[in-house]
Order: sequence, then C-alpha cells, then structure tokens
Amino acid sequence: MSVDKSTPSSSSVDARAAQGVQVGDGGVQVNYFAARPEILRPWMAPALTGPVTERPDLYGALLDSVTRNGSGPTTLTTAVEGAGGFGKTTLATLLCHAPEVARCFAGGLLWVTVGERSQGPQLAEMIGGLCEVLSGDGVKTADPRSAGGRLGELLDARDPVLLVIDDIWRPEQLAPFMIGGRSCRRLITTRNAGIAPRQGVSILVDAMTTGQAIATLTEGVADVPRDLLVRLIAVTGHWPLLLSLVNATLTDQLAAGADVRQAAEWVLRRLETDGPTVFDVDLYDQDGRSHAVEATVEASLALLSPGERERYLDLAVLPEDTQLPAELLSRLWNTSGDMSLSEAERLRARLVRLRLVLPSWQDGAPAVGLHDTLGSFLRHRLGDEQLSIRHEAMVRTAATLLTASSETETPWWAIPANAEYLWRHLPRHLTYSGRGTERDALVCDLRWVAAKATNLGSSVPVEVDLAEVPTAVAESLRRALGAITHLVTPGDPPMTLDGTLYGYLAGVPELETLAVSYRPYLPLPQLVPSWPLPDQPSPSILRVLTGHASGVSHCSFSPDGALVATAGHDETIRVWNALTGEQVQIFTDHAGAVSTCVFSPDGTLLATAGADLTARLWDVVTGEQRTVLADHCEAVTSCAFSPDGTFLATASHDHTVRLSDTATGALARVLAGHEAGVLACAFSPDGTLLATAGADLTARLWDVVTGEQRTVLADHCEAVTSCAFSPDGALLATASHDWRLRLWQTTAESDRPQPSPRWEHACAFSPDGLALATAGYERAVRVWDVASGALRQVFEGHSDTVGGCAFSPDGALLASASHDHTVCLWDTLTGTARTILTGHGEPVTDCAFSPDGSIVASAARDDTVRLWETVTGQLLSTLVGHTGAVSTCVFSPDGGLIASASHDHTVRLWETATGAPRAVLTGHTDLVSSCAFSPDGSLIASTSHDRSARIWDVASGRLVRTLGRHTSGVADCVFAPDGTLTTVDIVDRRIRMWHTGDDKPWCGARVVTPLLRLAWHPSQPLLCAVGESGVYLFRLLSHGVQDPVP
Repeated sequence: MSVDKSTPSSSSVDARAAQGVQVGDGGVQVNYFAARPEILRPWMAPALTGPVTERPDLYGALLDSVTRNGSGPTTLTTAVEGAGGFGKTTLATLLCHAPEVARCFAGGLLWVTVGERSQGPQLAEMIGGLCEVLSGDGVKTADPRSAGGRLGELLDARDPVLLVIDDIWRPEQLAPFMIGGRSCRRLITTRNAGIAPRQGVSILVDAMTTGQAIATLTEGVADVPRDLLVRLIAVTGHWPLLLSLVNATLTDQLAAGADVRQAAEWVLRRLETDGPTVFDVDLYDQDGRSHAVEATVEASLALLSPGERERYLDLAVLPEDTQLPAELLSRLWNTSGDMSLSEAERLRARLVRLRLVLPSWQDGAPAVGLHDTLGSFLRHRLGDEQLSIRHEAMVRTAATLLTASSETETPWWAIPANAEYLWRHLPRHLTYSGRGTERDALVCDLRWVAAKATNLGSSVPVEVDLAEVPTAVAESLRRALGAITHLVTPGDPPMTLDGTLYGYLAGVPELETLAVSYRPYLPLPQLVPSWPLPDQPSPSILRVLTGHASGVSHCSFSPDGALVATAGHDETIRVWNALTGEQVQIFTDHAGAVSTCVFSPDGTLLATAGADLTARLWDVVTGEQRTVLADHCEAVTSCAFSPDGTFLATASHDHTVRLSDTATGALARVLAGHEAGVLACAFSPDGTLLATAGADLTARLWDVVTGEQRTVLADHCEAVTSCAFSPDGALLATASHDWRLRLWQTTAESDRPQPSPRWEHACAFSPDGLALATAGYERAVRVWDVASGALRQVFEGHSDTVGGCAFSPDGALLASASHDHTVCLWDTLTGTARTILTGHGEPVTDCAFSPDGSIVASAARDDTVRLWETVTGQLLSTLVGHTGAVSTCVFSPDGGLIASASHDHTVRLWETATGAPRAVLTGHTDLVSSCAFSPDGSLIASTSHDRSARIWDVASGRLVRTLGRHTSGVADCVFAPDGTLTTVDIVDRRIRMWHTGDDKPWCGARVVTPLLRLAWHPSQPLLCAVGESGVYLFRLLSHGVQDPVP
C-alpha cells in the first residue's frame, strides 16, 4: 500500500502552513492550519512510525465507513479481548493521513488515547484537553460527563469533525465522548467488542493473514529463506506487534553484518528457546500471548548491551498511555545509570529503531512512550521490588530539578512549571517507591495544591491525587476543593489562586489547621478574608453538581435514591450519581429549555419535557433515546409516569394533558378542559386518577381509564403550579402563585358553589347602602346585594384589570377605571355602558364622582388626573404636576377640591373649578398609595409604602399627625361616617382603626392574604375590604352599636 505520510491537505487548508504541536499524554499531534485566518482546524494525526503493511480488506472497509454519509460510529475491535498489538491504532493512524478523510472533515480531526486506567477526573481532563484544542478554553471539572457535554457543544458548533477515541476499555469511558456532536463522526478502537455502539459499524481487526504477516516480517529484509519464514510466521502467531519487533531485530542484525539466513536463524533460536514451540502458539490463550511477547521482546533486548537493557527497563515506571519528555528521560538515565546526555539520546534513537518505544513530540521536543503490551511485560518482568527501585530513581531525578534548600522536607511544589510530567505523576512515583507517607503529606500540603492547580490550570488533578490518600484530612480537602473547583484556577494576577484557596479552606473547620499552616507561605501582596466569607459553601453540602450552562428548572431522584436527574434551561438533562456527584449521563436532544424530568417506577427510564413541544423517554443505563412524543403544539411543562409505568402523562401550555403508552409511544387519550396552559400533573397512587394544575386558576381530577373529567377544584386566585396526592390517595395538595397551598378531598364533587372572585382591587357602596360594587383582576365589575351577599349584576367590557370603581351620588351610574386606559360609565339599571372615556396614555388606577355627580375624575399612571363631564363625556381639564404615576383621586365633601396621591411621594390638592393646584403635601418617603377626606372636609389622610399614614389640615396643608405604627407599606385609608380613620397594611395584612386625635389604633382585624382597598357603608357599621382572596365584609361591634340578630 502506498502511504502518504504527510499531513492531509484539501482546498480549505494548506499543509505547508501547518505547525505541529504535541499536546496531552496520549502522544497525539495537533496541526493548526493557518492558510485561512478565519479557520482554526486541528488535525491531531499521530505520526506514522516505521513501515505499514497493506491490509486492504480492513483499510477499505474502515475508509468507507468513516467517510460514508449517514453512517454511525465506527469501532475497530480485536478478535481477542484484552490483547493489544493487533494493529487497530496503526490502521486508525493510517486513515487519518488519507486525503479522502481530510476532504470529508472540514472541522478537523481530534485524537485521544484513553487506556485501561483512565477514569473519573483523569478522563475529564483528557476531554478538557480536546475542548481546549477546539475553543482555547479547557473545562474545569472532574466529571467526565460534564466535560463530555461541553465537548459535544463545541462539536455541534463546528463543521464535521472526525473524533478518534483510541484504546477504550469500558463503556463508561466511552460514554462522555458520545454526547452531542451530531455532525461529528467517531472512530473508536477497543479490545472489547462488547462496548461497541449498537448503531455503528464494527470492524474486526484480527491476526494478519499469512500474506500480510510475510509483508510485515520482510519489510526491508529481502530473500528470507522460505523454511525459516514459515517458522517465524508461526512462532509469532500472525500478531502484528510481534511481527514488527522481529522485523526490527532482523534489520538490526543485518546492519551488524549478518546475512539473512544467519539473522533469521538467530531470531528463531531465541524465540524457540525462550518462548513457545511452533505448535504451542495460541494467541487466544492469555499464557500463550504472554510467552509470545516475552520471547519476542527478549529477542529484541538481546541486541542491547546489559547496561542498555537496564535503562530500557527503567521505562516500566511510565503510566499507561503517557509520554516521557526526552530531556527528563536523559535525566532519569543519568540518575539510574550515570549516562551522559549524548549517550541517552543515542539509546533513545536505537530503541525507536527497534520499535521498543513509541516516538512522539511534546511541547516542541521529542518524547517517548511504551506500547501498553510492552509496558505490561516490563512491569511483570521486573516484579515489585525492582519496580520500587526504578520508581525511586524517578523520584531522585525529580529532585535534581529543585534548587538547593535548607528545608528538612523536599519542596516538591518548587518543581519547574514546565515539568508537566512530574506535576501529574510525581505522587504516583512516591507511592511506588515506598514513600507513601511522604506522598500523603505532599498532596495535602496547600503549597503543592496551589502550585499544581496553578501549573496545570485546574484543581481537578489535585482531586485525583487526594482520592488515593486514605486519610480524613485528604477526604475533607478533596470535598472542599470539589465545591470550589471553578474558583481554584489561575487568575490575574496568578497568585489570586493562593488567596482564594486559603480563604475558602480556612472556613472549613476540618481544614482550619491546614489553612493556618499555609498562611505564612502565601505570596504577597494578597487579599485574604478578615470576616468569614458570606458565600462559604455549607458543610452540609454533600456535593455541588455543576455542569448546566444555565438555570436548572427541575430535579428528581431515581426510585432507589442512587441517581439524581436535573433538567436545565441549557437544553440538557443530566443524571448524577447521588453519592459521588459524578455525572453519569447527559441527554442533549431537546431543542429548547427542559422544564421537567422524572424517573419511571422501575428506574429504567427517564422522561423529560420542554419548550421544544416534545416529551422524550431515555434509557437511564445506556443513555439512548427511546421515544420522542411530539403530539403537543405548545411547550410541555410537566410529565408523570403511572404507578405501573405503562403510561406517561404530559401537560402542556396547549391547554391539554396527553396520555401515551411508554412501550410504544402511541397516544392513548387527550384530556381537554383547562382554559389555559396546564402546568403540572400527577397520578394517584392506585393509578385511577390523574390530577392536573393550570394557569386557569384550577386543578382538575380525571378518570385515567375513560379520560373523563371528574372534578374541577377552583379555589385558587392565581395560576396553580403544582399538585400532589397523599400516599393513600385520599387528599390532593395544590400550590399556587396566590401563595397558598390547599388540601382537597379527592372525592369532592365538581358542582360545588363557585367561590367569590379573586384579586379584587376596588370596592364601593351604593349611596343607599343596598349594593356593593367590587372590581379587579377578572376585568369585570360585580354588584352584590349587601343584605344577602347574592351577586346582582356583572358589568363586562374592559380588556384589562379594573383598578377603581365608584357610584354616582344618585346611584344611577357606576364608573370603572381600568388598566386598558379607559373609564367606563355604566347604567346601573340596564347594565349597559353609557359612556367610555378615553385619553389616558397609561393604565387608569382610580375614579371618583363629584358630590353633585356632574364631574368624573380619573387618575392614571401617565402622571395625570383628568376631569370629565359626566353627561357628555367631554374632557374638562387635565391636572398636570405629578412626576409619577397617580394612585388615587378623591373629591372633598363640598366638591371644591380634588386630592390626588402619587408615586412621586406627594399628595396634591387641586381647585375643581379651575384645575389650579392648591397645595402640595410633602413628607412621605415612598410612593403614596391613597388619600381620603374626612367627612367634614377639614382633614385629609394619606398612606404610603413608607409604612406610615399621615393626617393633614386641608386649609393650611400642615401635617397634623403621623401614624407610624405600621409594620409594612400601607395600601389604603378611608374615613368612617363618624370620622374615624381606617388603614390597612400590605404585608402585615392588618386593618387598623384610628381616632384622628390619637396615634394608637383602637380597633383592628387581621386576615391571611393581602388587602388593597377599603370602603365604609354609608350608614351601617359595615366595612368592606378587598384584596388577593376576594371580598371581605366586616361588621363593627362596639359600645352603643346594636348587633343585628340574623
């Protein structure tokens, strides 16, 4: 096969402008193509090292599956689970250099090598590295799923990308890489066919055919005698790794002067003496594979001197899939074998030629790694004692990078910032060198914590260290760091990280001593807390679950309590391990904010619903989307499983609830009846009833079998937002924006008397005292019979809230002021609208008739009061002067003055005849909500949100008295016919009655919900109050007042 080893190029990139940059621990190379400035196109194709044997059957199938439109993930697997060296990575690398691939993936190529031991924070860090390649910013999370979610978002925002995920061992390692990235093609290499995605293409990479094995073995070696060739092929078992090692050994022997037969016979003697016989090789047997590797590697090692073999064995300490910089390798060999820099470089080059190490490039310099099969062999060959000695050599090598210090402890936190390998792996080497106690102390030393977080850009690698330390302090520190991971990142200036670390850890009782011991080492200058931090994470917080990019709207536990699901405005649903806080799944297919999530009764499914008009069912274990329910025509607000899990109920702003079969997704029935969006739904414990809650101020009960509406529960005065059954199903609880929770018997009948209207804003008695008018949120004016409480009339016509109402002195007219900017005059006899007064540019808040009935005054949020002729509806004058919305207006008893109260903190008095201002009453410090004249017209009272009521002398404008005992803003005031003043608090919900000559209330009442307006009966001791819950009518019982007998 002709292999082009240059970087792929296409019309959109210029390979000549590429600059290779080595990143991460996986030995991958990133090429940033700069031919077009607007494109940042990574191409992380590992370099092809050594010859590549044609395997056209596998390569052709692989190329087709990766470049074919519409195909899913492609998985390269070996025939032997657990075996390496069959050529999966080589095939994937070869593919990445194909021009066809470069043309298909305009978004670039990403490559990550995972390995057997990568999990948790280590895996998250790998994914974060890919995010940094794409965006320039890493992901500061120890959670692989959170990191995977961010990677998916970045992939979704790019042209198609080929993502190569090399050396996957377990499904949980693969899962984070499968999130999002709808246009991304994924190529997975694995030794375990069982983890391959079911929806993709799987290509089996087995032992080489005889022809391929011969080609690999004889690359650059001509005329190998056939009898020897057959024996060599047999003894290596057609295994690409072993064939490659034998080829390198033959090549080296030929270079030393041997002829082909001599070299082949020498290799065969070594293999057949040290390893299995020709007939014993069975690569499907673990022992057979181990012996085959041992024999082949020993044959290669025989080409090295004893000293060189020892130095090669030093590499057994390398973690899997890790690159060791050549400069540090030279220092290691100098420490362990007194090898000079030039000798070390020659040995490194020789090991590369013999294919005993994998060459790579890192941070602008060469580096080496080990094939994991060879690394496993070396560790097995050495044994624990010898491994400990070589780990100690690495520790002593690290110490050579430190400047001389008088400290009794080794200042490992002073390792050079660019020694990334040691920042990551020094704790491991300390552990395996027998310095476990030193490791435990180091990873809990805040000097190390701060330095490592600074140099690696995150505290996540520190959490990896701490997870290995079995002490209470380490666990407390790990938990504390987990709560502030987003804060412990390099700042500007960088040393702000140290102060942040100290400040928050000092507030953790278990870590106070640790923090105090760190304080003398803080770099200066530094800002540290003098008072306890007000946002110190609570010690009761087991875990802060971070990952959502926007608000979290809902959460729910799985039935066994092991998982927590969260739904977010970032269009994702995330599933977390409730104990560890690790994100185990993320679902990203919603196209809008997700409003709810709920587990099925058996915990195998998760239902979600959102603003994209859909509900969805997900497999909790695999993360696969099972069903999309797309029957609603507006946002889906809630969903609930039936107790047996067979139905899913979904509620929507389209006024309906729908029941769907969870197995098939088929729509079973539609429950229609709500007059506004449905906000919640819940099944009864026995599954026979479904409760729903809606924005139409009602909750409803439905028969699940028939779909019939059983009951309408209509006693809330704002949207009903939630509902839940008691465990025995006898009660239903409903919650509402009216601040109330109500309990209902589920056997209640639907024909119960309808409640009085809610959120009434205004009230007025008719002049004869027989009728009471109320108006409010429902856009209508209702007239009630005072004696019986019966509803007499309803005046409808306004298109918005009615904020004020007033009877004419003769009772023939009723005026209503509305937020629809109009005042309507109604004929109380016929119930028809006589006149509509228009002209205000903002909501009209109040209205009043003059004592003779000839004028109607209206107050509005346009800062004006307007006077209208009652008979003609003609505008007489506009009273201008307020600098804020006008709350109310009222005529004096003789009609000569008009008083108005405003949000500008003032009360103004106006001449009715001319509209001229008479006085401005100042003193309130917040908006003035109301004003009222005393019956004799000598006083005027005002109330304000400044928690006071004030009494003024009308003639002089002088403040007579301040009634300051209110505990919240005061909503309204009204004089009784006997001249006493009544006020009502907003928040305290308390009515107080005052004598105008005293600053202490003499009578009062308290209600549950807020009140807005008051009105006294013209002749009886009856007080009407209206507010959130509707209409109250109180009777005053006092000395000298007869209490009527019912």
